[in-house]
Amino acid sequence: MFTFLTISYNQEKFIIQHLESIKYQIENFGENNDFKFILSDDCSKDRTVEFAMKWIELNSDLFNEVAILRSEKNEGIVANYFKGINAIDIDRFKCLAGDDLYYKNNIFEVEDNDLVFTPTIEFNDSDTVRINPLATAFLIQNKEIHRLRKLINYSNIFNAPGTFIKSKLIKDPQLTAFVSQYNWIEDYPTWHYIFNNVGNVSYSIKHIPYILYRTSIGISINENNQKYDEFTKERELMRKDLKMKLYKYPKYLNPFMYYWGLIKYKLKYLDIKINPEIREFNARIEKEISGAPEYISEIRNNANKFHEKIRERVQS
Repeated sequence: MFTFLTISYNQEKFIIQHLESIKYQIENFGENNDFKFILSDDCSKDRTVEFAMKWIELNSDLFNEVAILRSEKNEGIVANYFKGINAIDIDRFKCLAGDDLYYKNNIFEVEDNDLVFTPTIEFNDSDTVRINPLATAFLIQNKEIHRLRKLINYSNIFNAPGTFIKSKLIKDPQLTAFVSQYNWIEDYPTWHYIFNNVGNVSYSIKHIPYILYRTSIGISINENNQKYDEFTKERELMRKDLKMKLYKYPKYLNPFMYYWGLIKYKLKYLDIKINPEIREFNARIEKEISGAPEYISEIRNNANKFHEKIRERVQS
């Protein structure tokens, strides 16, 4: 069995598109598999849960089990995330926010490791799509475990929507307690704990995108989000708590560090051009990007059909 875990808060506008992308995965790649769906909602003030439940009624044959988890008050991303995690009873699952989409590649083919890092395609409401190839190229350049353990102390080098993680790893009570110090940030504390406290972690870096990450409304990137200020303050507190090294140099060293940084960047860029693994990755991504707008349009059209069905039911 495979579990789809969706965490949501006020995502009425996008939740059906998200669910349609799950449907795409199951109908195209889910033959002879069983599926469980969990919606963990953080007390949405709109019709996110209502729309999700109506969609499930119309698509009840997709899932063997369904669990709708609702909070009586808004508790924050971390609490909502672990509420959903605690409802998972098998190892293979994928957690995604209710405004993001699963892409048209087969997520069930992702290998059976503790952690699998994949690139994400970013998109917005105007159907502009992009991917940051340097992010995955950076992981390819530094994929040895000792390098990752060092780099994680400087920055969040992993993309949470594109990461697949085993439930046995994320359900570790000590990890849960460590990450639950925070309200709005669950990804970086998770990586920090795993790479500094868990030995023999099996992981891999894939060249294939499985996730479309919506960049227009997220708390971490949208300054208009009502929780953005709280998130920003917590991020600074987290950096101090975890003693992150932020590359802050004395002013008199700034010119030297600028030119040294420029030299390192050029060396990295050269490696990106000549490294065969990175070249293969870049070629794959160019093909994937070209097909993303058409897929997004297909998912949106399917979501619109659902809304038409609901309106017909209300009118009748």
